[in-house]
Amino acid sequence: MNAALHSSVCCPSCDARIASWPQHRLVQCCERCLRPMLMLRVKAKPFKLYRLIRLFAAVRMVLALLASVLLVALAAQLLPLAWIVGASVAAFALQGVTDLADGLLGLRSGHMRSGQRPHLGAAARRQSLIKCAVGLLLIGLAFFGLLLR
Repeated sequence: MNAALHSSVCCPSCDARIASWPQHRLVQCCERCLRPMLMLRVKAKPFKLYRLIRLFAAVRMVLALLASVLLVALAAQLLPLAWIVGASVAAFALQGVTDLADGLLGLRSGHMRSGQRPHLGAAARRQSLIKCAVGLLLIGLAFFGLLLR
């Protein structure tokens, strides 16, 4: 059963209106831009409030936190260097997969958002190709890092 949403609920990537959300699902893809969205519950009383965020943005936030922790661990020599290199390779690989998936979805849907600016048509396809290239580069760097390790 789908939960009815307020009429002003929009996709955070393309601003398309979202009519319903399947109950008991945290992640759903937008019908227009195909980007996955994550529904987070906000602690509020007496109503249940939710916030929609882009799943790729959530992954980038976690990776930024991981990079910060790795820098602190490297500076303070808290972890062996092999662990830091392994975590860095994993972060590169995850960021590469995220960028590649975002680029492929942009190529398929014709919608891309860079920063706060949405792109459509040829500009979206150009941005998507750039994002695919960056994703492949990061995956290649991660693979190269695994070979050196």
